[in-house]
Amino acid sequence: MTDPQPKPSGAWRAVLFLFVLATLIPELLIGSTPLSRIHTLLFQLPYYGSAALVIREAVVRLRLRRAGLILLGVAFGLVTEGLALQSVFNPHFLNLDISFGRADDVNWPWTVYMVGYHALWSVTIPITLAGLVFPERRDERWLGRVGLGLFLLWFVVMAFAFHAIFVKMSGFRAPTGPYAVVAGLVVVLAAVALRWPHRVAPAPAPARPDWLPGTMTLGSGLLWLLLYGQIFQHPPVVPAAWNLLVGLLLAAGFAGTINRWAPESGTIRQRFWFVAGGLTANTVFGFVVVSGSRLDTGGQVGVALLVAGGLFLLGRRLPADRPGLT
Repeated sequence: MTDPQPKPSGAWRAVLFLFVLATLIPELLIGSTPLSRIHTLLFQLPYYGSAALVIREAVVRLRLRRAGLILLGVAFGLVTEGLALQSVFNPHFLNLDISFGRADDVNWPWTVYMVGYHALWSVTIPITLAGLVFPERRDERWLGRVGLGLFLLWFVVMAFAFHAIFVKMSGFRAPTGPYAVVAGLVVVLAAVALRWPHRVAPAPAPARPDWLPGTMTLGSGLLWLLLYGQIFQHPPVVPAAWNLLVGLLLAAGFAGTINRWAPESGTIRQRFWFVAGGLTANTVFGFVVVSGSRLDTGGQVGVALLVAGGLFLLGRRLPADRPGLT
């Protein structure tokens, strides 16, 4: 099979969709950026959106296997939380106590849950969902060389900008040694992901219930987010060591689920349920995150209804099931 070739005509719709979606899922849907602060999405869009587009182009252009997508998602999470925001190291990030399980200048549970969150909800689910909404363009390049370079540059500039803003806000600077380790780990993960052997035509998908991946992402996603919420409980219900161990086991389970059902494997409906389960868990947990004000709670209700309606309409228009394409 020849490499996918760019087809710029009409691709701007898919680009815009993923650009916006990659921000709405990890910020608006989970309540991290509620309705009362929705204006801040304008500053977050270039960061999340550019990263998702660059990662998707790398996956398509280099025909990366699913492991490559997972590694790039983890690298993005480390760039975000480790290098740009420094929340991996700052025990009082955004004036919150996230020191639960902290050791050797690192907030370990926070790091595991936030990096894993970005890998799944900021990268994998938006890219998979964009492929479902634009199935005819799922294997195409959406950006030319200039566009890819500009989005990459935009992402890098925004990462430096967020770093400067959060250093000024908090006055916190991460220790040089651990910060350099995270930077080096990002480079290694990206290099391994981009050099991962190209994927080959998958074997026929084994017969599995369509709803199975959705059940896994919904149940595991809710457990993941609830364990993440333990970081803010004082005293905690679950000890730090057990919290971290379960988190790592769940991370391995997420990687296995992605390996089976996202973005190009399994049937179309299995990928749809994979996305639907993850979005539902994310949106439901948003009711825990929002401040409790009428405006923000009402906004979260509206978000939940939009997610449910969008998934319903997408499910109705899905083409007939067939194994995913390479």
